[in-house]
Amino acid sequence: METNSVSNLDETNLERLKKEERISEKLKNVLSKQNKFIKDEETGDLKRKLRVAIYVRVSTEEQAKNGYSIPAQLEKLSDFSLLKDYYIVDLYIDEGKSGKDIDGRDEAKRMLKDVNDDLIDVVLVYKLDRLTRSVRDLINLVDIFNENKCEFVSFMENIDTQTATGRMFIKIIGIFAEFERENLIERISVALEKKVKDGYTLATWVTSYGYDLPKGCKVLQINDVEKEIVQYVFDCFTEKCYDE
Repeated sequence: METNSVSNLDETNLERLKKEERISEKLKNVLSKQNKFIKDEETGDLKRKLRVAIYVRVSTEEQAKNGYSIPAQLEKLSDFSLLKDYYIVDLYIDEGKSGKDIDGRDEAKRMLKDVNDDLIDVVLVYKLDRLTRSVRDLINLVDIFNENKCEFVSFMENIDTQTATGRMFIKIIGIFAEFERENLIERISVALEKKVKDGYTLATWVTSYGYDLPKGCKVLQINDVEKEIVQYVFDCFTEKCYDE
């Protein structure tokens, strides 16, 4: 079994971060000296540490207003990882990116790919809104983590899905997400009902037999030829003139 090995953080990525001076000397030392394994206090055997992915994000406005700098987030999260005996497997840094959704964030997508590839045990963020500002996105992301047996930890909110409290918080978010979905269904149903009452069609590509939907129109037009057939079928049904 491998013991006391230095970080297996992707060397190409680490070298790039060093050259761009995006991580401090302190963090470079932490990444270089960390061990993959820890000794079990009961058995004395070596066991693998939880592999943590540190994800940080900041937009230009946030950095100017709130001081959510990349180095500040990395320092807090690396110190927290040492305290929890995590093994930092990689750093994912989205700088100058909006948190409204995942689209456009290459590092977030790379992290999700590593989660799917079973390279990560824990995703660690400074605050929930560093990962996403969208409740819907958060639920989807947590679902991905759960499917891949990956825990989620948010430092500032003290959310840790390894604990009962953390799991409860995620379930509460899920309840609100379900509430939002049900409200959306109700609003759509009301809107569709009103649309029909106002004479508008719900058809998009195929209209009901006996009607036409001319290009650019939202209201069905009666097809005079097909109308006669529809009327004949209706009369046959009501007068029972069909073969029994």
